[in-house]
Amino acid sequence: MNEDNKRLLLEKIVSLEKALILETDPAERFKLNHQIKGCKQQLLELNSAIDDNPSIDIKITIGTADTRPIKQQIEADKKARLDTLRKGQNPYPSSYNALPVQSPVFVGRDEEITNIYARYNKADKPACISIIGERRIGKTSLLNQIIHYLSRLEKLVLISFSAQAWKPNTENDFFAGLQRCLYSNFKENNSQPCFSNFLNEKAKHGYQFLLVIDEFEAFCENTFVNAQFLGKLRALSENDDYKLGYLLSSKVSLSDLATQHKTESSSFHNVFYSQVISLLKTQNVQILTQTIWQHSTDKPLPNEVNIQQYAGEHPLLLQLILRQLWQDADAESATNENQLKIQCNEIFKGLWERRTEAEKNLLILIARREKSGNSYLIGELQQRGLLLLNNQLFSSQFSIFILEQPEATQTMQKETEVEISKEKEKTMKTALTVLHEAITQVPAVKYALGIVGIAAAVAIIQLFLKDLRIALISVMLMLIFMGFLFLFAKLGDTIPAKAKNVFIWFILLLFITSCVFLTTSVFFDIPMPLKTLMLKPL
Repeated sequence: MNEDNKRLLLEKIVSLEKALILETDPAERFKLNHQIKGCKQQLLELNSAIDDNPSIDIKITIGTADTRPIKQQIEADKKARLDTLRKGQNPYPSSYNALPVQSPVFVGRDEEITNIYARYNKADKPACISIIGERRIGKTSLLNQIIHYLSRLEKLVLISFSAQAWKPNTENDFFAGLQRCLYSNFKENNSQPCFSNFLNEKAKHGYQFLLVIDEFEAFCENTFVNAQFLGKLRALSENDDYKLGYLLSSKVSLSDLATQHKTESSSFHNVFYSQVISLLKTQNVQILTQTIWQHSTDKPLPNEVNIQQYAGEHPLLLQLILRQLWQDADAESATNENQLKIQCNEIFKGLWERRTEAEKNLLILIARREKSGNSYLIGELQQRGLLLLNNQLFSSQFSIFILEQPEATQTMQKETEVEISKEKEKTMKTALTVLHEAITQVPAVKYALGIVGIAAAVAIIQLFLKDLRIALISVMLMLIFMGFLFLFAKLGDTIPAKAKNVFIWFILLLFITSCVFLTTSVFFDIPMPLKTLMLKPL
């Protein structure tokens, strides 16, 4: 709408300026100048106004002083949220949407809120913090709470938006959208030529700025978000004149995002402190399952469903399961556990699909109760809330889900094939086994080797008596044959025999033949006396 009005005003200004050039009457020229000035003023106001999308998607909050300690504020808000509960009203949410600030179902995260709040309270300039957590672990709900508490810091200006909701087309659109929202909230005209000038001017009056971006990985999908752009964001935060910091949420670390989008050169990710959020603590689970339940209904919590088995200490899973149990208890009907499994599997699917191959293999091992030595990956998955400190999966239902996945089935098939192959190798005869059996179990081979061996020994003794040189050559030849035989048998001990056994039989035959020829040539001069054969000129 604003763009159409601006276009019409520009056309009107062009038309009036053309008329002014042609007009000669001073009175008419005065009127035209007045109209042109009025149109330009309207155009300036439109440029200073907030566009339709930013007015909806970007939220500006200017902090007001609250001198109470943060822990006191948190405890007071907890009590106020519980006071909103009414008997007969189901307090557990029916959707996956982030919890509003006043939701009584938001429990825990005190430590995370306190840590982040401390980094902005009384700081010389806002810090850069990255909140990292798995899908649907409660990052946006936590951001809502943090913005709520940070809005109590005087002169801290929070500029927040979700990257899924606002998608500027260019870098200029991004900074212009932020700038227009700021102008509107400070009730000022567009007097500064750029975003950084506005920050600098307000910083001189004690204001600090915090840009809050939810789902930062979606923001990185914008075409203008590259190493150069992120380098500019880093430069803005490092310049003390602007008093600008960032609070981002994402499913993966900023360094991993930089690797994925090839923006490492900006070093944007290096200026951030990381806050990882995981599962709820046991006492917070009890608030959900006991305190909130008892404040909202007189019906007892059904005990036929093992909540721990399905949800563990996962906040969203707990909320969804408790909502279903509350409805069933109120209607005095049995709970459909198949429906619970379907709801849980939808969450499990998101957790599973985001895992790397190495993480999936590790989770499969753990689901099958097998040990893994990858301590680094175990630590990562514990920090993310998929594994507990005892290296067990956070939910036994999640373990069942993993074992039903194709990757788990394929892994088991491969392992079965390997085991079968090992068994075959154990039963398959090796080269040394064949040689041993041939000598020890086949009488003919054993007797033949014995006879020719004795004969060859006698022949060699005879040769020693007749001609030492011929004897030595004969012994060397036989030793070479025997060396080949046993060397191959040694190598064949770990290799399946098959066609290689043929070579062993060939060596055996050659060995026996050489012994026979040696014996016959010495004693019978057949086929030729050995001395004549060896000393025959070439």
